[in-house]
Amino acid sequence: MDHAPPFAAGYLIVPVFLLKGETPMGTRVFHDKLFDEDRMYEYIRRYAAGESATGGSADREQAGDIRLPLRPGKPVLRQTLAALLYAGKKHFGQLRRGSDRVPYIEHPLNMACHAIAEGVTDDDLLAGCLLHDVCEDCGVKPEELPFDETVRGYVDALTFEIREGETRSSAKARYYSTLAENPGAALIKLFDRCNNVSFMSYCFPRSHMKEYITETRNYVLPLGDVVERELPQYAGAVFALRYHIGSVIGTVEALTGTEV
Repeated sequence: MDHAPPFAAGYLIVPVFLLKGETPMGTRVFHDKLFDEDRMYEYIRRYAAGESATGGSADREQAGDIRLPLRPGKPVLRQTLAALLYAGKKHFGQLRRGSDRVPYIEHPLNMACHAIAEGVTDDDLLAGCLLHDVCEDCGVKPEELPFDETVRGYVDALTFEIREGETRSSAKARYYSTLAENPGAALIKLFDRCNNVSFMSYCFPRSHMKEYITETRNYVLPLGDVVERELPQYAGAVFALRYHIGSVIGTVEALTGTEV
C-alpha cells in the first residue's frame, strides 16, 4: 500500500481561547500551527498498522509529533488504513471556510486523532471518522464506498441530504432520527460536532453560530444518551465530548449574550 500522504501540510483546529486575531467580517484567523496534516496522517497510519513510534524525543520535538498512544504489535486496522488514502484522495483540493485556506482533510484527520485519544480502537469507527463527509461533499454514493457494510452504514447515516418534498427542517429531523438508531454513527457525529464547534468562531457568521448552537443543544448532545446506552464502553468519551462541546458553546453564549 502506498503510504505517502495525499495532501499538503496545513493547520490543526484549536479551541477558541487559542485563536488570535480577527477579520473585519468577525471571523477569526489562525496564527498557531500545532500539527500538520502529514503529521496526523502518519500518526493514524502508524496507529492503525500496529507500529511502534519512530525517532527519539529530540526528533519528535523537532517534528512536532503527536503524543498519543500507539498499538505496537496489535492487529492491523485495515478499514482505517484504507480510509486514510480514500479520504485524502476524495477531499484533495477542498478547503475549510476561512481566510487561512485550511485543507479540508484536516477535519476528518483531527476527528480520528481525537477519537483515538478518547480510547476508540474500533476499526470501523475510526474509518467512519475519516470518511464521514466523502458522500456529502465528494459526490460519492454510500453503496459505492469500497468498505465493509458497517462503515458504509455509518457514512450513509452521517450524510445529510434534503429529499424531494422535504423542507430543511423535516430533513434535519429525519437525519437525527436516523443517527439515533445507529449508535456508532451517533458517536462519530459527536466527534464531528466537537471539532466543528471548536472551529466555528473561525469561519461562522454570528447568525450561523446561533443556529448551530441551537441545533447542537437540541439534536446533537442528546445523541450521547444513545451511545451511553448502546455502547457503554465509550461512556467516558461521551462525557469528554459533552464537556468540551458544552464548554465551547456556553462560553460563546456568555461572551455574546443571548443573541449569538
